[in-house]
Amino acid sequence: DQLGDRLAQVTQERDEQRRQAEAWGERFTALDETLVELQRDMNDNRLQLDQALLALDQITQQEGDTDETMECLDRAVPRQLDGGLRRNAADRD
Repeated sequence: DQLGDRLAQVTQERDEQRRQAEAWGERFTALDETLVELQRDMNDNRLQLDQALLALDQITQQEGDTDETMECLDRAVPRQLDGGLRRNAADRD
């Protein structure tokens, strides 16, 4: 009878360990999927940044532009203005 009780206890512990292992497996799978998505988003963001920087490098003086207006490309702008310009550009895309 003690052997049967011990066997039942060991079986119960084994089943609990299997459930825990499955739960950990599910967590690791979810983490892996999240990391893959994060890497994809980072690559997309890097590509968008590279494209934006390339577009800035290719800006040339057009009719109606003055040397003063072109000098603004080398100046820092307030964060709020920068954010607004980026949102407007994104809305156009």
